[in-house]
Amino acid sequence: MLTPASAIIGEIASLLWCHASAIKVIELIDEIRAIAFEVKGVKATEKCWVRKSGMFYQVDLHIEVEPDLPVEKGHEISHLAKDLIMSRIESIANVHIHIEPYYKKN
Repeated sequence: MLTPASAIIGEIASLLWCHASAIKVIELIDEIRAIAFEVKGVKATEKCWVRKSGMFYQVDLHIEVEPDLPVEKGHEISHLAKDLIMSRIESIANVHIHIEPYYKKN
């Protein structure tokens, strides 16, 4: 049976671990976005969702490209972004890229 003090210590340790994990995910999202911007044709990133699956991460990333770009070119850009992200970050198992039209924000 846990004593009240050991239960509190356990809760604090759990909260600290969750906080550290959240910081790591935020840093990972920043790194994913930065890598995506290296791909010619990526004008912006929109949503970026990261979830842990075992020892690896699954990523859903929305990238914005010129709205009048042919579908084939948008598809090519998405593969370049996916390949570059996965080659740079070994802890990513898969990246699912969504293509969105880019409209300059005011």
